[in-house]
Amino acid sequence: MHFDAQTLFFTNVAVLFVAAFMAFLYWLRTPDQVALRIWAAAMGSGGVGTLIVGLFGPVPGMAPSLIGNAFIVTGVVLAWECMRRFNGRPPGYDRVVGSIVTFMLVFGAAWLMGADLRVRVFIGSLTLALFTSLASREIAMGGRHERLSGRATTAVIFGIVALDMVIRAVDAVLGPPVARDLAFFQEPVQGHTLFAMTIGLVCLSISGLSTMVHERLLHRYERLALTDELTELPNRRFFMEHAERVAKRVTGDARPASLLMMDLDNFSEINESFGHSGGDEALVAFAIALRSHVRPTDLVARYGGEEFCALLVDTDLPHAKEAAERLRAAIESLTVEVKGRPLSFTVSIGIALLQGTDIDAALDRADRALYQAKHEGRNRVAVAS
Repeated sequence: MHFDAQTLFFTNVAVLFVAAFMAFLYWLRTPDQVALRIWAAAMGSGGVGTLIVGLFGPVPGMAPSLIGNAFIVTGVVLAWECMRRFNGRPPGYDRVVGSIVTFMLVFGAAWLMGADLRVRVFIGSLTLALFTSLASREIAMGGRHERLSGRATTAVIFGIVALDMVIRAVDAVLGPPVARDLAFFQEPVQGHTLFAMTIGLVCLSISGLSTMVHERLLHRYERLALTDELTELPNRRFFMEHAERVAKRVTGDARPASLLMMDLDNFSEINESFGHSGGDEALVAFAIALRSHVRPTDLVARYGGEEFCALLVDTDLPHAKEAAERLRAAIESLTVEVKGRPLSFTVSIGIALLQGTDIDAALDRADRALYQAKHEGRNRVAVAS
């Protein structure tokens, strides 16, 4: 298939600017996703560079060639930086600037030394191959910590584009001399690789990035729906859903499990004396202590207000009471500083043995035991009879 070189340039420009605009709009809706803003800048830079090269013809003079290719390389370097930031890495703008300056020095030196078009294409293509391969590696590495279905596809896309640029670079050096510079861009490898870069790097990769961002936001919303924002403990909904599964499992295996209901004593007085910020500090401090006094296999949650609950697996009543007493004593000796003032508080705990798979019944018995602990003077542990 025959491709007109200038048509390819302006096709690239249109696609790049549309991709930049779409990424920018997506970022406006999700401003915390910095990667989208960087991606918009990457596509915009690539569009500007391609436009400069296209306006001056497929083979421009030194100044437009250097400036245009610098913008194109900037776009690819920013695409790599985009993937780094998506993976939560710190900004690396010094690395970005250094990479661009290095390319401009090498590319400019080649021009001044009289390098022909094939050598310049070789330098540009290898540079694009380097940074698209780095972007591919960055996307794939991020999967170790955050599994997203869009990662593999996006990494493969960048990898294919990198390979495409390597083929283009090799063809540029090994190919026969051309009579006219323009004819060079009509060759199958050079023309097809330009077109493949447009579809692969821009169209497919923006789709992959959008998919990953969407997945990340979906996971975040799911987590927020099941997590207490203040204490970062699971919330009541999460606890009830998972407690039922745990109850079925331990009951089926004839293993004991105990349920704890906990309530911070005199919480309204804490709010009155220290304000709601003081109450929040107490809740957070208790949540941290609670996590440190249970095992990873146990299930804990903020049940509501100043109430917390825990399901201790493989734990009978005597051992549950020991664990509750350790927690109660730790809270009694705990002091939290609120605006320079020391805050101490206590907790009352009710315990019930899980009988069968009825979590609601166990919660009701633990709640009655908690009421008993409150009635007997607070700061104590009571076991349901």
